Amino acid sequence: MKKIIGLCAALLCAYQISNAQTQKGNQNLSLTLGYTHIDGSNTSTVSGLMINGNKDTYLSIAPGYSFFVSDGLEFGGSLSYNHQNQTTTNDGINGYYMNETKSDNYGASLFLKKYVLYQNKVGFRAGPYIGYMYGKNTTNGFPDNGGYGTSNTNSYSAGATFDLVFYPTSRLGLAANLANLGYTHAKGDGITSSKTNSFNFNFINSGLYLSLFWVLGK
Repeated sequence: MKKIIGLCAALLCAYQISNAQTQKGNQNLSLTLGYTHIDGSNTSTVSGLMINGNKDTYLSIAPGYSFFVSDGLEFGGSLSYNHQNQTTTNDGINGYYMNETKSDNYGASLFLKKYVLYQNKVGFRAGPYIGYMYGKNTTNGFPDNGGYGTSNTNSYSAGATFDLVFYPTSRLGLAANLANLGYTHAKGDGITSSKTNSFNFNFINSGLYLSLFWVLGK
């Protein structure tokens, strides 16, 4: 009888530990990192030999905090910074042209995510988000055609994300973004004024977006 009671207590303890990650009242401290790099070129002979090049590098970092309002339902927010560098070149019979754009963006967002885990170790999380971002863009190139300079952008976004989640320990979690559906409204001023509205859907694209989070709680 004592062995049975001891075994039941051990199983109950193990269940509580494995289930602790997404219990109501628990908190997460997270860090999300993103990286994308594209480097390509093509050659055209339609109107003479021309070599076109394109380089695009994107880096992002976003610390965040969240808590579970109920078992498996997480609410939180994050701050973010990202840097993007885009360079395009054209080298042909009409001469050489180069255009470079550098962007620095600062933002904040709120999110709600529902967790579905298998044996409280691996699974998915998904939910909506809203966000704001301020960006500063600098464009220059060769030859200088007078259209280069600095512009500012204010962006408002809303959408939903779908992530793969894995808990290697009861305190440490990892997540990888699999899909992102979003709408963005942006207004820019500076070199030229602009307003844009865009929809996007990404599913396991060329970028790598990973989140690392530490569980605080029971």
